[in-house]
Amino acid sequence: MKKKGTKQNCKEERRYLDKLNKIERIRRKKEEMTRMRQLVDICYACDPRIKAFNEDRKKRKLEAKLAKQEAYRLEQEALRLQKEEEERIRHEEEQKRIQLEKERAEAEKKERQKQNKLLKGERKKVRDCVKNNNYFCTNN
Repeated sequence: MKKKGTKQNCKEERRYLDKLNKIERIRRKKEEMTRMRQLVDICYACDPRIKAFNEDRKKRKLEAKLAKQEAYRLEQEALRLQKEEEERIRHEEEQKRIQLEKERAEAEKKERQKQNKLLKGERKKVRDCVKNNNYFCTNN
């Protein structure tokens, strides 16, 4: 006849030991992974091929960055030149418009002066005519 308590104790003991073993396995696995990672890091640090590859990668990355910066600088320079050209053209058009307005105003002024001169001459003729005709008065 078997005792129920003994069977339960064995089961509990087995579970407890399995739990301890699992924890120990996890700890050992972490240690092994750390050791392997350190070994790989040492190999990477010492291998000249990997050093050369990393340097080449850094060099290409730097060249790409510099090319990008140069392209940006050229684009900004082109935009600046375009803006300056547009400003120059706008300024020239403004100067032409101002010059045309001045010429038009001067032409209008000359035309007014000419009209005033003609009007002055006509007034003088009318005054002389009126004066010569004794102001159109009859002496009766």
